[in-house]
This record gives sequence, structure tokens and C-alpha cells, in this order.
Amino acid sequence: MSLCRTALRDKDNSALENYSDQLIELTAKSNDRTWEMVRAHMNAEMARMNNDLERAAELYDVSLRISDSIGSKGMYAAEHFNKSFVEAARGNIAEAHNLVKRYYQIRKEIDPESEDVYGLIAVSNLLLHKNDLRGAAEVSMAARRLFKEQNIIPDPADEKPLKKVEEDYKTTLLQETQDSLKISSATMSVDLIISKYLKD
Repeated sequence: MSLCRTALRDKDNSALENYSDQLIELTAKSNDRTWEMVRAHMNAEMARMNNDLERAAELYDVSLRISDSIGSKGMYAAEHFNKSFVEAARGNIAEAHNLVKRYYQIRKEIDPESEDVYGLIAVSNLLLHKNDLRGAAEVSMAARRLFKEQNIIPDPADEKPLKKVEEDYKTTLLQETQDSLKISSATMSVDLIISKYLKD
């Protein structure tokens, strides 16, 4: 699994293809569908990084089905998060909204005390695609602060949309607006952001 992540970080498609073949063999030998799920997830991530959105959506769906069937709630939640980026990029905004909202619902089912900071990347990306640049900026600022506090470094596929939000608001919003949003984001918790931006 770590080798697959290395291939993703290096954007090495051929290496990932080789490791994927090994995961197929491991699934067959162990009769454990976890490895099939991991294979689908890793290849979906690579497809997303390569902007092959249709392929990424298909593979995330495979991973979602398997993770649900084997009771892997962590991966089941993660793939809702991951697929939201694909659906937002494809223009399926309502679907992307539902995926992000469902992600946070599952996280709360797993741990009622959870305040999942990482998911804010998806919230910020969703708001950008809803043409709410102020909201996207506020959430991205809160996310960066919370990442620093918790020593979190986003994966490459997730860093890209967050940087896009930052580039957009820094070149579009007035400096005084950015300063105001930085102040408001400084006290925002994950739960507050969810209640503000993920309402139906």
C-alpha cells in the first residue's frame, strides 16, 4: 500500500499499474477483498490526478461498493470525500454536496466526537464550484490553521484543489475582504463550518 502511495506522489502510472497487478494476486491468494478495494482506490486517485474524471468516478464507485460490503467504514467515508472532487469538477454540484455531507455523517457515525479537519478541503472545493468564493476562502483559511495546529499535510491529490481555492481568492478578492475572512476563520471549528455551509 505504501508503494502505491509513493507511485501516486511521483505520478508514476507504470509503477502503480505494476503494484495494482500485485494487489490482484494478493486478493486471489488471501480471498480478502480489502486489497481489491485498495487497488480501486489507488487507481481512482491516479485517474483524478490525471484529470480522467470518468475513470476516477467509476473506480471510486468500485471502492465504495467493496468498502460498504466488507464493512470498511473508514474507506467508505473517505471515498465519499474523494468522489466529491470528481463530481464537482464534472459539474454535478448537487451530487458533490451530498457526497461531502454524507462523508461528515459517516465520520460522526464512526466517532461522534470527531471534528474531521481534513474534510474541509472538500467543503472549500465544493464552495468554489458553487461560485461562493468568499465561503471557499473562509473555509480554506480555517483548514490551513487547523492543519498547522494538528500537523496535517494533505496528500497531493487533495492539496491541488485547496491551492486552487487559495490562488483564486488571492487574485480575485480585495485585500480587505481577505483580511476580514482571515479574522472570521480564526475561530471557526469544523462543526461550525459544517452547520454554516453544508445545510440543505
